[in-house]
Amino acid sequence: SALPLVLASGPGAESRSVIGMVIFSGVLFSVFMTLYIVPTAYTYLARSTGSPLKRTKKLEKLSKEQQAFFVRHLVTKASNTATFEDIHTIAAQLLDSEAIMNTRPNFLEVGIEGSWKSSGFMRVWNDGERHSASIQKIQSEAPHLLGDFSRAIMMEAAWDKPLPMWFALPISEIKNNRHHFSQDKYEDTSSGWVAPDHS
Repeated sequence: SALPLVLASGPGAESRSVIGMVIFSGVLFSVFMTLYIVPTAYTYLARSTGSPLKRTKKLEKLSKEQQAFFVRHLVTKASNTATFEDIHTIAAQLLDSEAIMNTRPNFLEVGIEGSWKSSGFMRVWNDGERHSASIQKIQSEAPHLLGDFSRAIMMEAAWDKPLPMWFALPISEIKNNRHHFSQDKYEDTSSGWVAPDHS
């Protein structure tokens, strides 16, 4: 305890008293910081972050496909993000939104995995349309997508809000180590996004 040093008397009491005051003041200051300043600062800074446990439980409730979408989007965004706070904000917005595979996307596109722009893609549906593009329309406007490729042919669903994000699913089947456009997969996947009960 520092009190004996503060209250000391006799030879050398003045120097011991100074040391005691320094120790006593330091302890008093640390107690004040621990009990008042730190909790107040945390309450202010964490006002909009939510409980980590709550977010963990929310993430666990997502399906495997939704979790994969969440991780993919987060990793993509994090590669261009400098700070942990920015990554945390992106994760929070994704989890707090209801746009993770629960709402109709803004549009659907078909393209080749890993070479979307260089190989050419086609927008096959926009929000507000009743049906996705027919195979005949794809044959007319983007016939190359109906060929065979070394990489998978993908259908990408894209959202604008709350953040620009996307989720892609393969719509090709493999024959002789080549990926071929599958009409059945195309129709099943697009109808899953476009269906009225999906909004």
